[in-house]
Amino acid sequence: MPGISLIDLDLSNNKLDGKCLTMLCDTMKIHYTLMHLNLANNLIKNKGLENLSKYLCSKKCKLTELSLHGNRIDGQGVSYLSKFLPVNETLTLLDIGKNEFNDHSFTEFAVLLA
Repeated sequence: MPGISLIDLDLSNNKLDGKCLTMLCDTMKIHYTLMHLNLANNLIKNKGLENLSKYLCSKKCKLTELSLHGNRIDGQGVSYLSKFLPVNETLTLLDIGKNEFNDHSFTEFAVLLA
């Protein structure tokens, strides 16, 4: 759809799952003006984060803020974070609060940030 220049999108509290996120990522690859994406309190889980991480590794990704707060992402999700965080040059705010990380996954994440 030509002419769409959406910058902020709040999809919080919508019960979106990994399949919905895959469709959203496919759309964002075409319409890549989006800079702030709130996906808080959905059902994204690890599979959804895996799909999102592929988009976040893309040069077309313009996101500067991303909220994944409360999405039932567990320790396995840290491996997906480790794929996009080192290569993504635009993201400046990442909210991953209220997920299901344990001490081990938190340690892995801390190492990733070091």
